[in-house]
Amino acid sequence: MSRKKKTIIVSNGVGLAAANLMFYIGVVAMVATLVLLFKNGKMGIAAYVAAALAVVGTAGGMMFAMVHVKCPHCHESLLQGTLLPLHLPKICPHCGQSTKE
Repeated sequence: MSRKKKTIIVSNGVGLAAANLMFYIGVVAMVATLVLLFKNGKMGIAAYVAAALAVVGTAGGMMFAMVHVKCPHCHESLLQGTLLPLHLPKICPHCGQSTKE
């Protein structure tokens, strides 16, 4: 008995927007961690929560983009090997075709 793999289909624009949102929430959490650390001089529970949110947000945003933002032709990731860009490339770096959906 084989199981069907469930896939989440998102458009590249929505996927990139979601990834950017998660990434920037992580960046804000990093700043909050630094503020709490310098304000209190030690790591309290709020600083640990902010640090965990920072790691999950930034790493989660980049991984979400790598997995879900794909070329409509060759289905390769449009963001592999790069940091999270603010816009999609016009041409796929793998197959050379337009990334317009």
